Amino acid sequence: MNDGISALLLPAQSILVFREEFLAIKIRLREKHQNNYQIDVQLYRERSLLANEFFKTHSSC
Repeated sequence: MNDGISALLLPAQSILVFREEFLAIKIRLREKHQNNYQIDVQLYRERSLLANEFFKTHSSC
């Protein structure tokens, strides 16, 4: 991951909030679907796309 680069482009608090939200969703997902790997992968892809858009939007600041 590009955490170091992202940290330079975004306020630290924004990164922490985004990461905590992402981890919370993954934890809830695993509790509900312990054996359903496909749903976990789908969620990760969706969040990655959102993260990329978020970083692009804020990197021009």
